[in-house]
Amino acid sequence: ITAGRASARRSTGSLPAVAAVPAPPQAAFVPGPSPEELEEFGGADKTMIMDADAARAAIEDLEPAESVGPRPGFAQGPALSDRTSIMEAPRFDDEEDLCRHVAGLIADENVVGWLQGRMEYGPRALGARSILGDARSTRMQSTMNLKIKFRESFRPFAPSVLEERVDEYFEMRPREQSPYMLLVAPVTEPHRLKINGEDVDLRGVAKLKVKRSDVPAITHVDYSARVQTVDRERHGRYYKLLKAFEEQTGSPVIINTSFNVRGEPIVCTPEEAWRCFMATNMDALVLEQFVLLKDEQPNAEEHVIDEYLAQFQLD
Repeated sequence: ITAGRASARRSTGSLPAVAAVPAPPQAAFVPGPSPEELEEFGGADKTMIMDADAARAAIEDLEPAESVGPRPGFAQGPALSDRTSIMEAPRFDDEEDLCRHVAGLIADENVVGWLQGRMEYGPRALGARSILGDARSTRMQSTMNLKIKFRESFRPFAPSVLEERVDEYFEMRPREQSPYMLLVAPVTEPHRLKINGEDVDLRGVAKLKVKRSDVPAITHVDYSARVQTVDRERHGRYYKLLKAFEEQTGSPVIINTSFNVRGEPIVCTPEEAWRCFMATNMDALVLEQFVLLKDEQPNAEEHVIDEYLAQFQLD
């Protein structure tokens, strides 16, 4: 997390201060709790998570660990204790069970907030602070834009794809790497759908209503997509989630967009993730190994946020 981004986030409310990470080779971070500490909060089946005031106190009490050198990969941001989340939630101690459960939520067209480990360092959400959805869904692009990101429905989303299958879905070399979501490539011909009749002559935003591939939520009008490849070494649990989704659906592709709403910095802490989750129509929130469902939360309701939506015109 950069100093500028941290400053922008702190200006939006009275959240606990999180120090910016110094430039490499030094990077300060806050360690997560030990298994013994977690047991103090209720054991393995369920953990009682602190309220907001207690969360702030917990952060203030934690001492930064000894500085370490630069880490491999994209996750260079701070690592925060999961004690900063603010609800009681089911906990999955088995990582495979967690990934299968969340993959099932995505396959059922739920929109999932995903916070895992250290925050991404750079311009993209890469599976540490992400909002995830099913790329096969014909309604997911519009749903995530209008009801989650609060922006124009035509704006495209980027795909995460298993590196070992990237050339099946996108015009890239076998196992070609794009781990930082910086390469743009067309969807391959076998996954495109033929456009017939009146749809050929559509113009402007009307073209967006046409299904162009079997992963329509990440396929732009020119068949392009900004691709993130996901591999076991760099992405850990996020890779396991995509593998679980592939096992359940046959598809190695999901939507990956940054965990924030229009005009806001990406979330850093579990408290910020919770606030974004409750202020939007997101269906589920995954904080490390905890899974929260919107319809199980107190005072959960469908959010319209009229004042916010009035800032820009939707189609």
